[in-house]
Amino acid sequence: MTTEKLRGWLEIIGIFGVIASLIFVGIQIQQDQEIARANMYQARSDMLSQTMASAAGNPDFIAVLAKTSFGDAGREVEIEGLRGTLTVEEFLVFFYQQESIFALTDNSFYQVEQGFLPPSHWSDVRAKIKDVASSNAAFRHLLKQKLATLRPTLRDELILILDETDVAE
Repeated sequence: MTTEKLRGWLEIIGIFGVIASLIFVGIQIQQDQEIARANMYQARSDMLSQTMASAAGNPDFIAVLAKTSFGDAGREVEIEGLRGTLTVEEFLVFFYQQESIFALTDNSFYQVEQGFLPPSHWSDVRAKIKDVASSNAAFRHLLKQKLATLRPTLRDELILILDETDVAE
C-alpha cells in the first residue's frame, strides 16, 4: 500500500471520526436539554405545590380569601356528592391542599413520560388517585373541574381513572 492510499484511508477514517463525534455531541446536547426541561418542570411543580400548601395552612389568608371571595367565611358550601357541607374556609383549605396534590401529580406523570422515573412510580400514584377518587366525593368533584386545565396526556389518563371509578360505583 502506497503512502498516498494510506493517507487517503486515514483521511476518510478521520472524517468518519469527526462525524461520529458531532453526532455524539448532538445527542448529548439533546439529552441535556431534556434534563434541563425536566428540572425546570420539577422546580415549577415544587414551587406551586409549596405555595398552595402554604396557603392552605395559613388561617389568616384563608379567612381573608373567604371574606373577599364569598362574603361570609362561615357560610356553608355544598360540593357535588359530598355527604355534608363545608364552611367556605374549610372548602378553601381543602381546595388549596388539593391544588398542591394536583401539582405533584402532574409532575410525577411528566417525569414518567420523559423517562426520568420508572412506570411503576406512576402505577403507584395512579392507584392512590383511583382509591381517593373512589372514596372522596369532594376530591372527585375538584378533579373533574381541574381536568380542563391539565396537559392533554395527563387529562386523558385522569379521565380513564375517573371512568374506572364510575364502573366501580
